[in-house]
Amino acid sequence: MSEEALFTGRAGQSVAIESRSRSRLGLVVTGLVGGSLVALYAVATPFVAPALRKICLPFVPATTAQVEN
Repeated sequence: MSEEALFTGRAGQSVAIESRSRSRLGLVVTGLVGGSLVALYAVATPFVAPALRKICLPFVPATTAQVEN
């Protein structure tokens, strides 16, 4: 159906309005989900990145001089 056919009658007009609101709701939901995933990725990356190193760095305890400083 063309856009002109959707707006010719009352039944067609309600279908067009419902379609637009559903489309807008879908865009909002998609934006929220996408934004949430980007935020989650940005927060989790600094914690996960050290575990993905190819060369593991050994644990070296601090000396007493370093602790006092």
